[in-house]
Amino acid sequence: MAIDSADQQHDQLFDALAGFEAAVETPCVPGELERWIDAVDVSFERLRPRVKERIERVHPQQFAEIGSEDAELFRRVDRLRLEDGALRDLIQHVGDQISKLKTAAANIEPDEAKLRDAVNAFIQEAIDFVIRMRTQTHAVRTWLMESLTRDRGAVD
Repeated sequence: MAIDSADQQHDQLFDALAGFEAAVETPCVPGELERWIDAVDVSFERLRPRVKERIERVHPQQFAEIGSEDAELFRRVDRLRLEDGALRDLIQHVGDQISKLKTAAANIEPDEAKLRDAVNAFIQEAIDFVIRMRTQTHAVRTWLMESLTRDRGAVD
């Protein structure tokens, strides 16, 4: 994978994460719950394919490169793979929660206060996902760079 392409994909992922985070963190004005959920959903649909691409294509390539450069990092790569699996499950869960909130908001209007706890729980889960995805992406890049530049003594 070319460096420019990897950097562009990285930027697109982080832009999509920032857009989703901004949509989720935007205060929901009373009477605008459905509009807020729609904005969150639009930003999520922009984010989902970038996360999928990262977890299913980019990270496995990077894991293979880490392993080929430094076999001593196998345990680290194994933990990174486990986190990718957890993130795959979590993004599915976030998408499911958005769908549930959309349905509930359409059926509960005008008493949006009944969904306040569910919306607040969703916001926390969504922000946790964004943080974990950013952390994972930085971790993979860090360990990839470490595998490429690590001084392994007489092995090098």
